[in-house]
Amino acid sequence: MADERDPIDDTIQMRLATLAPYAETMVANPRSTIEPPRPDSDDQSRAALHGFEVLGDELRRHARQGLEVDRTIGEGGMGIVRLATQVALGRKVAVKSLKEDTRGRTATLELLREAWVTGGLEHPNIVPVYDVGMDDRGGPLIVLKRIEGVSWGEVMHDAAAIEARFSATDPLEWNLRTLVTVCNAVAFAHSRGIVHRDLKPENVMLGQFGEVYVLDWGIAVTTEASDQRLPQARDANEMAGTPCYMAPEMLGGAADKIGPRSDVYLLGAILYEILTGKVPHDGPNLQAILASVIVSDIGLPKDVPAEIAAVCRQAMAREPEDRHDGAESFREDVEAFLRHRNSRQLTRTADESRAHLREARAGGASTEDLYDLLGECRFGYRAALAAWEDNAAARAGLVGVLVEMAEHELSIGEPQAAAHLLAECPEKPSDLAARIAEATVKVEAERKKLEKLHQDHDATVGGRTRVFIMAILGSLWVGGPTWLHFHHEKATQLTTVAVTFVFLLVAIGLGLWARESMGKTLVNRRLGGTVVFVLVSQIALEVGGMLGGLSVREIHATFPSLWATGIGMVALWLEPKFAPTAVAGFALVIVARAFPAWMYLDYALFNFILAVNVIVVWFPREDIEAAREELRQGRRPRWRRGTPPR
Repeated sequence: MADERDPIDDTIQMRLATLAPYAETMVANPRSTIEPPRPDSDDQSRAALHGFEVLGDELRRHARQGLEVDRTIGEGGMGIVRLATQVALGRKVAVKSLKEDTRGRTATLELLREAWVTGGLEHPNIVPVYDVGMDDRGGPLIVLKRIEGVSWGEVMHDAAAIEARFSATDPLEWNLRTLVTVCNAVAFAHSRGIVHRDLKPENVMLGQFGEVYVLDWGIAVTTEASDQRLPQARDANEMAGTPCYMAPEMLGGAADKIGPRSDVYLLGAILYEILTGKVPHDGPNLQAILASVIVSDIGLPKDVPAEIAAVCRQAMAREPEDRHDGAESFREDVEAFLRHRNSRQLTRTADESRAHLREARAGGASTEDLYDLLGECRFGYRAALAAWEDNAAARAGLVGVLVEMAEHELSIGEPQAAAHLLAECPEKPSDLAARIAEATVKVEAERKKLEKLHQDHDATVGGRTRVFIMAILGSLWVGGPTWLHFHHEKATQLTTVAVTFVFLLVAIGLGLWARESMGKTLVNRRLGGTVVFVLVSQIALEVGGMLGGLSVREIHATFPSLWATGIGMVALWLEPKFAPTAVAGFALVIVARAFPAWMYLDYALFNFILAVNVIVVWFPREDIEAAREELRQGRRPRWRRGTPPR
């Protein structure tokens, strides 16, 4: 069986033979630009130069009158850049011209082509070309915007310089945002049919106020067949570009593959350097560098986030069709990573707050402190989701912390608070929702029970009505014994039973009349029941005494014990402030036996004390204050002007 040959190795060996002239440059300085040989004698080149040469005298005169050239501020392979003043506008500009040892038709054409490319790309991130002139020896003078700053390559890996110059504390984010800006310029160039072919950090200038400019369009080609002044991409068969960033098709012989995706590869190579701190293609010899370019199987450290690593690998795919379809698509992926990175950072911060929340819960922190920490978590997770709605970690964190706090509220008997927290959850655990619903029903039932208990024992309900009823009954109870004191010889057992029965009917009638307010609470119902019970008991004593042959005075002598017992019960279970009347009732038992002649007046006094006690205890305080205010204003109190209190 014939030996199988590795096609990659064959390609490398073939390239080694054809690229031998570049070997020394590629190994010694892989960051230097290799410029392809360009003809200056074909029809296209002659036509382009002719247009420039025809305007020679006018361009020379214009340059002499319009520019005051000063000192040299930079040099390149074939050009030199000087500081100058544009007289008409009085502004400082940069003027690029040919070095003395590089003058010739080829160099002139190269410099003009760079000016034509740059001048045709009016974009905020591409250096503007103000004018084209001619020096005294017939060489071009390209008038450019003066840029003060540093190349990106000088500061890309210098965190201190990045912070000092640009106030950026996150070098990775700053470099990626600079790359995004470069992508904007490259995407614009692609929209005009221009392929840069030499994108690298050294060809990006950073202004002192944060401006970003893509420079050195000297080896750019066009995909627009109609533009005859610029080299065509379809003819770019010679090796061109910077070896350590170069795409495989840029090694030469693959003009059909040169296009916007070649620049995408270069953008991916810059991204590789941002992520790793080194260029993607390097080695001790030409073979190693060629192998790296041709294979383009990049290796990224494990600490590089998977998302941006995938973007880099796609951009630097060996075959152009496997890369992003353009600089715009590449830019979108980088920006997406930045959003996601920021979202992940917010998520990590929220996770830290969540850990503090758990510690605070375990330590028995106050509800206020817990909700402060919950607010931090909630804000962080929501901000993370706002930046990246598909952030699964942030969504899970938000659900988790809300569920944890809902469980906490449920554990301390606050299902309504738990329900509010659960309502915020993007995903609601069904078992927790069911437990909250069950607990809510129980708490609601308990709440209603407590409300009913509170209402039943609220002595303020029906206070006016009780005072009104007591005023009527008190008048009767004071008047009755007083009459008996003076006319007791006229009283018979049957008469006293009838009078007590009338009192009972009056009490029942008043209760029915005031049933709406008196029936609302247990206090009122018990008080009314006590009055009825005492009156019924009094009738029973009177009937029993009558049947037993007791006199009226002997029967009435038993009443104080009954009254004292009834008032004492009211003082015990309803209102302790009735204790004075209860004491007076028990004192009356003794007095009635000791001084029988004054018994009925004692009864009247006791009933008066009871009536006053009721009025003092239950008369509404707001009515008293209102009455006092009306008296101060010289008016009769409202309760003395007609309507009985209800």
